[in-house]
Amino acid sequence: VEPSLLVLVTRPMSGELPTAWEQLIQTPGKFHVPMGALSNEGIAELTRRGLGVRSLSHDVERLIVDRAGGNPFFCEELVLALKESGKLELAEDRAALAEGVTRESVELPQSVHGVVTSRVDRLPSAEQLTIKVASVIGRTFTWDLLRAIPPQAPGVQELAAQMAHLVESALVTEEKVGEADGWAYKHVLIQESCYELLVSSRRVELHRATAEA
Repeated sequence: VEPSLLVLVTRPMSGELPTAWEQLIQTPGKFHVPMGALSNEGIAELTRRGLGVRSLSHDVERLIVDRAGGNPFFCEELVLALKESGKLELAEDRAALAEGVTRESVELPQSVHGVVTSRVDRLPSAEQLTIKVASVIGRTFTWDLLRAIPPQAPGVQELAAQMAHLVESALVTEEKVGEADGWAYKHVLIQESCYELLVSSRRVELHRATAEA
């Protein structure tokens, strides 16, 4: 029998552990790797990569490190939100706050949902509608289905331009859905945040339209 490697990933469990899990962790040859929060330096490095620079000013580093709390996805979204806010200056391979901007004056959301919502709110109104409607379809969605759901009725070129900007904004990625061209939310938390921006009555209408499309 050829040697094989089985990798299992799970969130931390609380309360009484399932019997199958207890048996698994007692299996000979297993190796348990607890994944804690990313270190401050790890968050700083992720920030540098996200901004495409080699160094950060003290204020920029503290803004992201203090708010991210070791969460890599939150860090990435905070970096994008800060970049889109227009309060950064990127020059000579270094990121710093723009002239006249202080760390205290920069308002960044306190949660992943908050930072995603703030980024969606900065989009043009037509793109806001598109990314919210798509959230009802699911984590992945196709071109044809997105165009078929009212009130979505953009032309081909208009929708292509919207989706290109959403891809550029790192909110969605291009992805094959079966044999069809489509997209996927970059992270399920982005989809969930967009879904929560819809009022309940609107969700019901869109779910019905999706089922009938």
